[in-house]
Amino acid sequence: MEQTIERFTVETKTVYLSGKPVTLTNRTPVLTPEQREKRRREIEDRLYDVCLKHRSA
Repeated sequence: MEQTIERFTVETKTVYLSGKPVTLTNRTPVLTPEQREKRRREIEDRLYDVCLKHRSA
């Protein structure tokens, strides 16, 4: 059963671009260890596929 993640860690930072303040907000999902491991495996699999594709080119 897949659940929608609704909890996030929020980091806010104000930077200056051309002298004007710009607020950047970074939201990172709060995952259980199982969800984090599943996400890590998915990313590794996709990166592996990309590397294979470019290696054979």
